[in-house]
Amino acid sequence: MATLPLNQAAVPLLNQLLGPAKTTQEVFETLDRQSREQNKSVIWLLPLSQPIAPHLDELLGPLK
Repeated sequence: MATLPLNQAAVPLLNQLLGPAKTTQEVFETLDRQSREQNKSVIWLLPLSQPIAPHLDELLGPLK
């Protein structure tokens, strides 16, 4: 990624590495469904000192 020329789009490379991104609606639906299944509050707060990525991986599961 660091050697990607400026005139080349990063999206195809990111899709290849990470897979296509889920839509915002899909993420919200997944979080909502999981919170209902686990009887958790609909409010989800994360301390500012913690990165969000590991928490999202835990909530949403591995990429398919």
